[in-house]
Amino acid sequence: MKFQSWIEDLLPACLDCEKPSAHMLCKDCEANLTWPSGWQILRGSQLKTMVGYVYSQKWSDWLFSVKEKGRLERLKELRHLKCWESLSGFEAIVGCPADPHKIRVRGYDFARIFVQEVSHFMKVSDAGVPFLRMPFLSPQKTLNRKEREHWLGRLVTLSPESRSLPKRLLLVDDVLTTGVTLDRCATLLQGQGYEVATFALLGRPPLVGTIVPLRPAVG
Repeated sequence: MKFQSWIEDLLPACLDCEKPSAHMLCKDCEANLTWPSGWQILRGSQLKTMVGYVYSQKWSDWLFSVKEKGRLERLKELRHLKCWESLSGFEAIVGCPADPHKIRVRGYDFARIFVQEVSHFMKVSDAGVPFLRMPFLSPQKTLNRKEREHWLGRLVTLSPESRSLPKRLLLVDDVLTTGVTLDRCATLLQGQGYEVATFALLGRPPLVGTIVPLRPAVG
């Protein structure tokens, strides 16, 4: 595994076609994306969520190396992706809270680090993760939408930091499966009077929703 990581660093390649590329996705692959990158109104949600790219085995392997193997420096590769160009009009970036159990196991809070990197790419203020989350020991990926709504409604609340945020916020997460986490966090912020749009770097198919114009109704 270490040898494979060394090869990846020495000979960077496109995540899609695997041809040599200085950037995460080569120009041809990014120009020919089959996934509809845009704002989607997901089933069961009133929010407009920007989904950057389709979740695939290659993305899964990349994300696993970052989140679970601690190769956090690889997040800098995301700066070259074009999805950031569609995001504007926000005063600050905030993130969804990670499970405290996973933070203890990993030894770092990936959610906060992800927010820091996205804020740096977009040159927008980093407002951290203004939520409190209780641990949930069962794997969240085994739960359906209704089960996630039931548990996250009880596990995720606002932190004191949420009282002094800028007005227009972009709420970000790395992976969107059902949209429940983004929904819960955005609803809490909206209840405090904030204007919120949501963004997920990767979307797990199938996402059933309506593609709407790229610009969110914020500002």
